[in-house]
Formats: sequence, C-alpha cells, structure tokens
Amino acid sequence: MDPKIWNLLVFTLSSLAGITALLYGFSYVEKDPIRMVGWFTLLIIVWRSALSIYRRKIQPAKDPKSYGKWAIVTGSTSGIGKDFATYLAEKGMSVFVISRTESKLQEQCSELLVAGGGKISAQYLTYDFTKGYVGSTERTEFYTKLDKKLEELHNDGGIGLLVNNVGMANPAPKLLMEMPDSEVDDIINCNIMSVTGMTRAVLKFMKQRDSGAVLSISSGSGNFPASYLCIYSSTKAFMTQFSRTLTVEYWDTGIDFLVVTPFYVVSNLYKRKTGTVVAPMPIKLIEGAFCQLGKKMVWQGHGYWFHGLIGNLGLYYPDGTARQHRMMIQNRKRYDDRQAQQAKKD
Repeated sequence: MDPKIWNLLVFTLSSLAGITALLYGFSYVEKDPIRMVGWFTLLIIVWRSALSIYRRKIQPAKDPKSYGKWAIVTGSTSGIGKDFATYLAEKGMSVFVISRTESKLQEQCSELLVAGGGKISAQYLTYDFTKGYVGSTERTEFYTKLDKKLEELHNDGGIGLLVNNVGMANPAPKLLMEMPDSEVDDIINCNIMSVTGMTRAVLKFMKQRDSGAVLSISSGSGNFPASYLCIYSSTKAFMTQFSRTLTVEYWDTGIDFLVVTPFYVVSNLYKRKTGTVVAPMPIKLIEGAFCQLGKKMVWQGHGYWFHGLIGNLGLYYPDGTARQHRMMIQNRKRYDDRQAQQAKKD
C-alpha cells in the first residue's frame, strides 16, 4: 500500500476510535443518544471556554523580552502596527520598525524612545512591501540591507520578536473581475510576500539562538468565505496556514509562532474614534495576543475575546456565509451610493 494512503487511513481510524471511545463512555451515563450527543457537545463548549479563560486570565503571559532584546514591527507607523511598537517599547524592548515613509519612521523612533523611558533603542528601515516582486531591484536591495541590519541586531542582544503586521485590502468591496491588476498584485505582495520574506529573514538568526517568536496579524475573514474581499481574505488564509505550519515545523525549538485572526479592530481599515465591543481599540487585540503567545498548543487565536466567541459560533451557524454575503452586498451598495452622490457634487 502507498505510504501516503496508509498514513491517511491510520490518522482517520485513530481519530474515529478516539471519538467513538468518548461517546461509548458517555453512553454509560446517558442512555438517550440525542441527549448523549447534547451533553458531549456541552462538555466540549465548557472545556474550550475554561481553557481559554485559564490561558488568558490565570496562566502567566510570557514576557516578550525573554525572547531577546529586539522586536521588529512591519507596517509600524499607523493603526495596529503603531500600537504594537509602542506597547513593546513600554515593555522595555528595543524596536526596529519598517514602513514606507521615512519622515513618519523618524518621528516614530523619537516617540518610541520616550515610550521606553530612554532605556531602549529604536531604529528603522524604509520599504514599501507592495514592491515585493521576486527578482525586482527594490526587493533585492531591501532584503540585502535588512540582512545586514539583522546581523547587527543579532549581535546586540538578539532578535526576539517579529510582528508581521503590514497588510492592505481593497479600498471598497469589489468583485474579483472589477479589481485592476495593480491592486491584485499589491495586495498579494503586501500580505503574502511580506510575511514570507520577513519570516525567512529572521528565522536563521532566531535558530542560531534557539529563541524567538513570530507573531502574525491575519484576519477572521481568512477563516470563512468572504465575498467582495476575495483576494484580501485569501491572502489572510495563506498567512494563517503559513504560521500554523511553521509552529509544527519548529515544534522542537525555542521559536514560538502565533497567528492572530481578528475581525473589526479600530485601524486604517476600520476608522473610528473609540472602540466598541464588536470593534475594540488595538490595545485589546495586542494584550490578548501576548496572553496567548508562547503557550503550549496555542498557535492561532482571535486575540480579542468577543472575536473568539463569534469566530467559533460562526463555524457552526448554518446561515453564516449567506448572511455575510448579504451584508457585503449592502456595503457595496452604500459605497456605490456615496460615489454617485460625490459625482453629482463634482
């Protein structure tokens, strides 16, 4: 028998055997099969909820400084990335920030030094991650500069943490055929090539020290079909799978991985002055992420408790995909109406 088929059969049969054994055990307590399945489901919900509360509220969070002196944050000058950089500086980590506008990076480094109480260092490198074409001059020059800089950080306390935050989405709900080639390329380069390139760049240094962490900001839209966000949600699904797989590849090392899959968070993609229960301020997401980073058997999380709730419920809600599709159609209609009103004013 082909080894791949054999491995698949062993995995399937062992999984079924485990579930069957649990249900058989339940049958001694509850004879009614319908009630038995109900109690079994309730047990799983209680167990998952208790485990989440334990990991967030009881089990101590790992100090990000324990990974090394330096934290690297991409897409750092606004939104979630900016709050990540500030949070890490306040925790006492030196921060290396990467974004596309040098003036903003210079200003941010000054702010980070203040946030760190003058006890940290802050450096930057400029790069537009939409220029991530393989073999392009911009890409080659950037990663050459980055490698030299990472060598310096490696020798100055070590690269402890990479926050893959940079990303972009289509500015309005669009069908795939409506998106121009440039927009498709930019989203793929910014969301996929950035996380792949940056992670590869830091791993060789983390591996030498057998210590480090890679925290990637994905999206809940990558866990479900997301109409009118086809390219964006697909790139986020790549990021999620990429991080989860690296967790297993590096299981026996001191390198941790975590991918965070939030829904709406106040940021450049969802602009509000204040947070809500549904769309919190970035700090809520950041604190939740660090509650999960480095903990056993945790490689993916929503970061924010309410997003975790709706994310898990959505997996079992039969009308969830259709409801999301109707919502996006309404969003597109509102966008078209605004465009029509603006055209009349012009």
